[in-house]
Amino acid sequence: MPRLLIIFLITLSLLTACSGGNDLVVKIQRLAFEVDKKANLDHPIAMDLLIIYDDELLKQVVTLSAQEWFAKRSQFKRDYPATLSTWEWEVVPGQTLPFFQLPANSEQAKGVILFAHYKTAGTHRLRLDPLPWAVIKLQEQEVTVKK
Repeated sequence: MPRLLIIFLITLSLLTACSGGNDLVVKIQRLAFEVDKKANLDHPIAMDLLIIYDDELLKQVVTLSAQEWFAKRSQFKRDYPATLSTWEWEVVPGQTLPFFQLPANSEQAKGVILFAHYKTAGTHRLRLDPLPWAVIKLQEQEVTVKK
């Protein structure tokens, strides 16, 4: 009996070591949106949600402001079709949006980023991957996240 227990424990430890742990980088599963009546100085707001499956791409994207992302997004989408998934919305001030459920495979991603294209200066970028859920608040001059 002890021999079987030892074999079981060795097998279990090898499986745990091979799995790299079960700590998911991306925990976010669901988003909700609150759009203020005066959001973006009372102008429509383009938003892009990015699910990134590559560490090097993530390192590039987290350095971008929303303005830079929107200027370069077509090229990023052409350059990284297998490691970048995007969802695009345009909302108007005061609009009500349904919640957004992220796809199941997003748990395998390296990061989740939201860009909001505001008229005001700022990065207007949110990193969402460590949160289990989030409410995106589109305010008059900035985008924030309510956890």
